[in-house]
Amino acid sequence: MIKYLDEVLRPFVARARDEFSLPSHSRPLIILDKFPGQSNAEFVDFASRAGCLLLHMPGGYTGALQPLDLTVMSSFKAVVRTRFREWFEEELRSRMRVAARMRGLGLPVPESRMRVDLRVKTVREPHVEWLMAAFGQVTSGQIEAGFDRMLNG
Repeated sequence: MIKYLDEVLRPFVARARDEFSLPSHSRPLIILDKFPGQSNAEFVDFASRAGCLLLHMPGGYTGALQPLDLTVMSSFKAVVRTRFREWFEEELRSRMRVAARMRGLGLPVPESRMRVDLRVKTVREPHVEWLMAAFGQVTSGQIEAGFDRMLNG
Protein backbone atom coordinates (compact mmCIF):
# COMPACT_ATOMS: atom_id res chain seq x y z
CA MET A 1 0.00 0.00 0.00
CA ILE A 2 2.82 2.41 0.77
CA LYS A 3 4.36 1.79 -2.64
CA TYR A 4 0.96 2.46 -4.23
CA LEU A 5 0.58 5.73 -2.32
CA ASP A 6 4.07 6.84 -3.22
CA GLU A 7 4.24 5.75 -6.86
CA VAL A 8 0.63 6.02 -8.03
CA LEU A 9 -1.50 8.19 -5.77
CA ARG A 10 0.98 10.98 -5.11
CA PRO A 11 1.68 11.63 -8.84
CA PHE A 12 -2.06 11.36 -9.60
CA VAL A 13 -2.89 13.99 -6.96
CA ALA A 14 -0.19 16.29 -8.33
CA ARG A 15 -1.66 15.98 -11.87
CA ALA A 16 -5.21 16.51 -10.57
CA ARG A 17 -4.15 19.66 -8.72
CA ASP A 18 -2.69 21.03 -11.96
CA GLU A 19 -5.57 19.90 -14.19
CA PHE A 20 -8.33 21.27 -11.93
CA SER A 21 -6.38 24.28 -10.58
CA LEU A 22 -6.70 23.01 -7.01
CA PRO A 23 -4.76 24.76 -4.26
CA SER A 24 -1.48 23.10 -3.30
CA HIS A 25 -2.74 22.61 0.27
CA SER A 26 -5.75 20.52 -0.90
CA ARG A 27 -5.62 17.00 0.50
CA PRO A 28 -6.92 13.78 -1.05
CA LEU A 29 -9.50 11.82 0.90
CA ILE A 30 -8.85 8.07 0.90
CA ILE A 31 -11.81 5.94 1.96
CA LEU A 32 -10.72 2.52 3.18
CA ASP A 33 -12.38 -0.62 4.45
CA LYS A 34 -11.04 -2.51 7.46
CA PHE A 35 -8.34 -4.44 5.56
CA PRO A 36 -5.48 -4.79 8.10
CA GLY A 37 -2.81 -3.59 5.66
CA GLN A 38 -4.55 -0.23 5.53
CA SER A 39 -4.81 0.19 9.27
CA ASN A 40 -1.27 -0.45 10.42
CA ALA A 41 0.68 2.40 11.96
CA GLU A 42 3.29 2.51 9.17
CA PHE A 43 0.64 3.01 6.47
CA VAL A 44 -1.33 5.58 8.47
CA ASP A 45 1.87 7.53 9.26
CA PHE A 46 3.03 7.48 5.62
CA ALA A 47 -0.39 8.58 4.34
CA SER A 48 -0.51 11.41 6.88
CA ARG A 49 2.99 12.59 5.95
CA ALA A 50 1.92 12.45 2.27
CA GLY A 51 -0.92 14.84 3.12
CA CYS A 52 -3.76 12.35 2.76
CA LEU A 53 -6.92 12.29 4.85
CA LEU A 54 -7.89 8.74 5.78
CA LEU A 55 -11.43 7.59 6.47
CA HIS A 56 -11.89 4.00 7.61
CA MET A 57 -15.41 2.78 6.94
CA PRO A 58 -17.04 0.59 9.57
CA GLY A 59 -17.86 -2.98 8.59
CA GLY A 60 -20.92 -3.46 6.43
CA TYR A 61 -20.71 -0.11 4.61
CA THR A 62 -18.54 -1.13 1.67
CA GLY A 63 -21.55 -1.54 -0.64
CA ALA A 64 -22.64 2.01 0.09
CA LEU A 65 -19.45 3.33 -1.51
CA GLN A 66 -18.67 0.62 -4.03
CA PRO A 67 -21.57 0.39 -6.47
CA LEU A 68 -19.98 -2.39 -8.49
CA ASP A 69 -20.15 -4.62 -5.41
CA LEU A 70 -23.92 -4.31 -5.70
CA THR A 71 -24.29 -5.50 -9.30
CA VAL A 72 -21.08 -6.58 -11.00
CA MET A 73 -18.70 -8.31 -8.62
CA SER A 74 -20.67 -11.48 -7.87
CA SER A 75 -20.96 -12.41 -11.56
CA PHE A 76 -17.39 -11.20 -12.21
CA LYS A 77 -16.02 -13.41 -9.42
CA ALA A 78 -18.15 -16.34 -10.61
CA VAL A 79 -16.52 -16.15 -14.06
CA VAL A 80 -13.03 -16.02 -12.54
CA ARG A 81 -13.83 -18.94 -10.18
CA THR A 82 -15.25 -21.02 -13.04
CA ARG A 83 -12.23 -20.32 -15.26
CA PHE A 84 -9.85 -21.18 -12.42
CA ARG A 85 -11.71 -24.41 -11.66
CA GLU A 86 -11.63 -25.44 -15.33
CA TRP A 87 -7.90 -24.65 -15.55
CA PHE A 88 -7.15 -26.50 -12.31
CA GLU A 89 -9.17 -29.57 -13.37
CA GLU A 90 -7.33 -29.70 -16.70
CA GLU A 91 -3.99 -29.40 -14.89
CA LEU A 92 -4.99 -32.35 -12.68
CA ARG A 93 -6.21 -34.42 -15.65
CA SER A 94 -2.94 -33.76 -17.45
CA ARG A 95 -0.93 -34.90 -14.44
CA MET A 96 -3.10 -38.00 -14.06
CA ARG A 97 -2.53 -38.93 -17.75
CA VAL A 98 1.23 -38.57 -17.31
CA ALA A 99 1.12 -40.62 -14.10
CA ALA A 100 -0.89 -43.36 -15.82
CA ARG A 101 1.67 -43.55 -18.66
CA MET A 102 4.50 -43.70 -16.13
CA ARG A 103 2.79 -46.48 -14.18
CA GLY A 104 2.11 -48.32 -17.45
CA LEU A 105 5.86 -48.27 -18.08
CA GLY A 106 6.51 -49.54 -14.57
CA LEU A 107 7.97 -46.21 -13.43
CA PRO A 108 7.33 -44.72 -10.01
CA VAL A 109 5.24 -41.54 -9.91
CA PRO A 110 6.76 -39.01 -7.55
CA GLU A 111 4.19 -37.13 -5.47
CA SER A 112 5.61 -33.87 -6.78
CA ARG A 113 4.44 -34.84 -10.32
CA MET A 114 0.83 -34.76 -9.08
CA ARG A 115 0.91 -31.28 -7.51
CA VAL A 116 -0.47 -28.33 -9.46
CA ASP A 117 1.90 -25.37 -9.34
CA LEU A 118 -0.05 -22.39 -8.02
CA ARG A 119 2.85 -19.97 -7.81
CA VAL A 120 2.29 -16.52 -9.30
CA LYS A 121 4.72 -17.12 -12.17
CA THR A 122 2.66 -20.14 -13.24
CA VAL A 123 -0.82 -18.71 -12.77
CA ARG A 124 -0.16 -15.12 -13.93
CA GLU A 125 -0.87 -15.62 -17.65
CA PRO A 126 -4.03 -17.72 -17.32
CA HIS A 127 -5.22 -15.40 -14.55
CA VAL A 128 -5.06 -12.44 -16.93
CA GLU A 129 -7.16 -14.46 -19.39
CA TRP A 130 -9.73 -15.22 -16.64
CA LEU A 131 -9.93 -11.55 -15.69
CA MET A 132 -10.33 -10.47 -19.31
CA ALA A 133 -13.12 -13.01 -19.78
CA ALA A 134 -14.85 -11.66 -16.67
CA PHE A 135 -14.42 -8.03 -17.78
CA GLY A 136 -15.81 -8.99 -21.18
CA GLN A 137 -19.08 -10.01 -19.55
CA VAL A 138 -19.60 -6.77 -17.61
CA THR A 139 -22.21 -4.57 -19.26
CA SER A 140 -22.78 -0.85 -19.02
CA GLY A 141 -26.27 -1.69 -17.75
CA GLN A 142 -24.79 -3.54 -14.77
CA ILE A 143 -22.56 -0.58 -13.94
CA GLU A 144 -25.43 1.89 -14.25
CA ALA A 145 -27.65 -0.33 -12.09
CA GLY A 146 -24.96 -0.43 -9.38
CA PHE A 147 -24.75 3.35 -9.23
CA ASP A 148 -28.54 3.61 -9.32
CA ARG A 149 -28.89 1.19 -6.38
CA MET A 150 -26.16 2.98 -4.45
CA LEU A 151 -27.68 6.43 -4.97
CA ASN A 152 -31.38 5.59 -4.85
CA GLY A 153 -31.51 2.54 -2.65
